[in-house]
Amino acid sequence: MDFEKFFKLTDRPFKPTLEGKFFFRRSAFDELKELLSGRDEDLPVVLFLKGPEGVGKSTFIRRLPGALRETTKVAPVLGASFQLGEILSGTLNFLGLGFKCPPSAKDESLLGYFQNAVTQLIEGGQGLVLAVDDAPALSEEVLGDLLALTHLEPSWAGKTTLMLAGPASHDWPGTALPPEALVVELPPMSLEETRQYINHRLKAAGASRDHFSPEAVTAIQAYSDGLPSITNALAERGLLMAWAAGRQVVSGPDIHLAKAKLDKPLTVSEAAAKAAASKRRRHHRVGGRAW
Repeated sequence: MDFEKFFKLTDRPFKPTLEGKFFFRRSAFDELKELLSGRDEDLPVVLFLKGPEGVGKSTFIRRLPGALRETTKVAPVLGASFQLGEILSGTLNFLGLGFKCPPSAKDESLLGYFQNAVTQLIEGGQGLVLAVDDAPALSEEVLGDLLALTHLEPSWAGKTTLMLAGPASHDWPGTALPPEALVVELPPMSLEETRQYINHRLKAAGASRDHFSPEAVTAIQAYSDGLPSITNALAERGLLMAWAAGRQVVSGPDIHLAKAKLDKPLTVSEAAAKAAASKRRRHHRVGGRAW
């Protein structure tokens, strides 16, 4: 019996994914979405989304464009080399103006197209957010350029935002963030939130029961420091350990072993775990004794 059938799942619940059914931190995301909606008040000049690595900042940035499409265009700057021309080209592509971005286009031409496009966007009643993931990779020069890009016209005031995602401890070089910058912190998950997160993922994958003991959840919280990315890795390996042992519930020791596997390359393949599970299940119980 394979992994999903054993736990009566329709999908692997803890794989890294952007599928909406697995998205959990909705209350924090809704707060950020409201800040950038532009419905009740102006957009912030700069919004700094801070939190430790793996807490979910990148996931938030990737989900914002779809969530805010009716009021605000969110142009993500993801994994780029953070050169001005590439940022302008990427934003114009996002706005559906990629045909104006041939490889030979100069920065000056791209800047003109960008200025016209944003002005038309604002005149049409929408705002613009330039959302930079891994913002600490920005050079001082490009950071200054991005600040200028969101304020090219006086009429843009309150309609454009530079959103920067990064760790709380980052010291910005030279060009300091303006004093009116809004700081939004995405904290690690608490123990209760970790429990809810695990159960949410399981239910989204078709589970009809809890598959993690309270001790297992506590161990995951302790080892992961409340980071969803590490929680996923520990929970996935914990399920594999329980599956190999023929158990429906992940125990605390399963998570301790999963943590040890995370600290080293995973050497047990799915095929090996499957063989171990088959061997273990051949030992049945009669009268309370294993035979």
